[in-house]
Amino acid sequence: MEWHGERLLPRGLPELVYEVAPRWIARDLKVIAYPRQKQRGILGCVGWDDGWWVVELFPTVICRHLPRPLPEQCATDHRDVVGTTRFNAWSAFLHTTLHEIGHVETGRRQPWVPAGTYAAGRSREDDSVASHYVRYVEQLADHWAELTMDRIGRRDPRLGQPEGWIGGLPGIYLLKGTKRRRGVDWQGAFLEDYRAARCGGQLAVHHVLSLAWSSWPGDVPLRQSRPLRRLVQREAAALSIGRHYIDHAGRHHHFFNYGEAVAVVERLRPLLAPMRAEAEARAREHAAAAAALRAACEGLASASDRDDDPLF
Repeated sequence: MEWHGERLLPRGLPELVYEVAPRWIARDLKVIAYPRQKQRGILGCVGWDDGWWVVELFPTVICRHLPRPLPEQCATDHRDVVGTTRFNAWSAFLHTTLHEIGHVETGRRQPWVPAGTYAAGRSREDDSVASHYVRYVEQLADHWAELTMDRIGRRDPRLGQPEGWIGGLPGIYLLKGTKRRRGVDWQGAFLEDYRAARCGGQLAVHHVLSLAWSSWPGDVPLRQSRPLRRLVQREAAALSIGRHYIDHAGRHHHFFNYGEAVAVVERLRPLLAPMRAEAEARAREHAAAAAALRAACEGLASASDRDDDPLF
C-alpha cells in the first residue's frame, strides 16, 4: 500500500486503513490525497490504473462538508451533529476512505451493465436504470464501510482515532476557522475541541443526548436542558465511564469517547422513550394544525379570486 499526500490527512489514518483493508486489495492499493478538488462535490473516487487500485481523496471537499457542532444547533436540532469537530473529521475521512475501498471489495457483487452506465447515472436523479444502478453501487460501498467501522468500534472505543490533536488539513481548518470568525459560537467550538483533546474525549454531553435522540427513526427536534444533561452524567457515573477536563476556574467538563457514548446511549433510550413519544405526538399535532391552516388559507384565497372575477 502506498500513500501520497498523507500530510493532508488526519494523524493515524494510513496505519488504521492498512490494518482493516483486505490483504488482496492492500497489496495493490495506492491512496492519493490532493490539495485541491477535481470536481465539485466529489469527496473521493477509485479506479484501476497501471496495476494499482488508485483511491483519490480530496480533503478540502471533505472538510467543507463536515457538520458544525455548534451549541445552538445541538440545543434544538440533532441532525448532522455527532461529536466534536475533531471526531467528525476523523469519522468523515475514515468513512470516505473505506467507502472507496468498499467499491473494490463489493465490485464482484455488482451486476453487469454496459460501459458508461455509472457515469451516466451520476448526473441524473430520476427513475432510469442508470440512476438505480448508481444508487445500488453506492449503497453496497456504504454498507461495507459501515460494517468495517462497526468492527473497528468493537475493537477500539475511540474508533481508531489517536489521542491528541488531529493534525493534517482538518487541524489547520479548525484553527483558521476559529481565528477568522470571532463569534462566540466558533470560539466555543474551538474550546470544546481543545478540552476534548486534552482529556482524550470525542463527544460532549450534548452530543451524547443528540446521539440518543437520533437513534429513533423520524425527524423530531430535541430541546436540551440542564436536567437532561444531568441525566447523562448520572448514567455515566453509574457505568463509571467518562473523563473530565478541569478548567482554570475549577469547572468540570464531561467528555466521552465513542465507545463510552454508545454505552450511555443504551441506558438513555428507555429513559427518553416517553419524552420521544410525547414529542412525536406534539409534532403530529403541529403538522395537522399547519395543514388545516394551509387548507383554510387556500380556501380563502380561492374564494377571493372568485369574487374578483368579472361577470363578463
